Amino acid sequence: MRHAILVLALVAGLTDVGPAQASTLPIEQSCNIHDSRVPESSGLAVSRLYPDLAYTLNDGGKHPVVYAVRLSSCTVVGVSSVQADIPDMDTEAISVASNGTVWVGDLGDNNKSRHDTSLISFAEPGMRTGTITNFKRDFIRYPNDKPVDVETLMLRPSDGQVFLVSKTTGKTKGAVYSLPAVLAPNKYNDATKTSQSVKSGISDGTFTPDGHDVMLRRKNDTIYIYRTTTWPWTSEGHEDTPDLAQPESISVSLETSEPGRVHVYVGSEGTPSPIQKLRLKIP
Repeated sequence: MRHAILVLALVAGLTDVGPAQASTLPIEQSCNIHDSRVPESSGLAVSRLYPDLAYTLNDGGKHPVVYAVRLSSCTVVGVSSVQADIPDMDTEAISVASNGTVWVGDLGDNNKSRHDTSLISFAEPGMRTGTITNFKRDFIRYPNDKPVDVETLMLRPSDGQVFLVSKTTGKTKGAVYSLPAVLAPNKYNDATKTSQSVKSGISDGTFTPDGHDVMLRRKNDTIYIYRTTTWPWTSEGHEDTPDLAQPESISVSLETSEPGRVHVYVGSEGTPSPIQKLRLKIP
């Protein structure tokens, strides 16, 4: 075993992928989000500037609304509304870069019909409540201008490179896309389809803090692990977690409890949503 991982899970909803194998991992800690303003938590991102804080957001709406949540109590402690009118918005992912920039992925496209998917970025709001007017919006264009349904937004720690993963169904493999190193605001940025394929039903993913591994969350209580120091990535297997209602998101904290350990937070839709602390190992 190379190193171990602590995982915390936000739970609620229904699965749409086949069942995972039964997990024997014990639940070590839990709390519950009871806030009715967060019924469809579609993403979770641990703060890089504020301890014991993460951000989440709902699926859909007309403009992004980001909720700051205390990880230790599941209490909503701040609400930030981005002043961007997006009629067909489908926010599915959120991530925080090492420099404290929040990235919101308006990437969902269940009907494969959108040509206005985008990334919205702004400085971490912390526990403040108010309107965000200073933000950047970067439009995404996929190969041949063909719409793609995406729920996974990942930022490589070393350089902030953005990777997206398509969400597919059945036996159709998901694809990994890379974006330009520097994104141009208010114009299309071409996503390059890489040679890396992944399982279907991927709802979120994250790099480990050292950038050596990627963990992809599937909607059947399974985390798939890849070593990123080679290309294509090398599969390091998977870990089955306790049966959750609708696993949606995954985020890694920079906090370490002891050498060789990191903390991972996994989220699901629904209210109330328990946060469960589990212990995992990476092969």
